[in-house]
Amino acid sequence: MAEDDQAQAAPSQDAPPQDEPPVLFLHNVERRYRQGEATLEILNGAELAVWPGQSVALVGPSGAGKSTLLHVAGAAEAKNRAIEILVYLGLKERLAHRPAELSGGEQQRVAIARAVANAPRLLLADEPTGNLDAHTADHVFTALTQLVRASGLATLVATHNMAIASRMDRRVTIREGKVVELE
Repeated sequence: MAEDDQAQAAPSQDAPPQDEPPVLFLHNVERRYRQGEATLEILNGAELAVWPGQSVALVGPSGAGKSTLLHVAGAAEAKNRAIEILVYLGLKERLAHRPAELSGGEQQRVAIARAVANAPRLLLADEPTGNLDAHTADHVFTALTQLVRASGLATLVATHNMAIASRMDRRVTIREGKVVELE
């Protein structure tokens, strides 16, 4: 590569951008489920950060906790985004109220919040190509990657497909309840 070309090369997606906060930040996440007399420890101090425009494959066998981690990530993001918008719209003191307890104007502001809340910064996908043939899966994944790059959207994709995972910026797995980077 010529010296001029090197200066114009895009930064590696492996390194997090230093000037932007992550769109997903999970810290010390724990999830346990009771199964009869036993307690299943699924996540134990799991931590993960995903930055805008970065795609991360969450790989591992069934039962490792991939879907649980996606669920936690989706609930943390949705709740925080909803609260952020409602506070911005002046509804901080009404966050715990039911719709029937709100005035007409407050209900309208909630409707506005719902409309703008769907501008996601993070896309969570659980096996998005799992039921597709190889050609269609490749097409869908290529489109997803282009969308992520063009919009600055971050994505966390749970998959068993290592071919798909290898095309993403990072790969992580869950070991002993913790999120671990893969080489």
